[in-house]
Amino acid sequence: MFRPTEAVAYNPDRVIFDQTMRAAYGGVNILAMKAGQNLVKHTAPGAVTIYMLEGEARFIIEGEQRTLRAGDAVVMEAGTPHSVNAVADSKIMLVKIDN
Repeated sequence: MFRPTEAVAYNPDRVIFDQTMRAAYGGVNILAMKAGQNLVKHTAPGAVTIYMLEGEARFIIEGEQRTLRAGDAVVMEAGTPHSVNAVADSKIMLVKIDN
């Protein structure tokens, strides 16, 4: 058992990415992003469910901008191009399913 919001701490100098749990089928990662930090456009090798634990972030997913706030979730297929910009201090849980 773990508390996702307590799994990582904010760092004003960089985005924190912690692989909290790993299993044969995928895993759970927690990101901590201070307001203004971003992740440049990239893809995930497997399907991923993004769940906003706290804060607010703008995602650009396949060219479409979406603002996610605490409690929001979105599912992306493997290989989906996306980027992230933290509007407020944000913690994000990624549940990855390996293909």
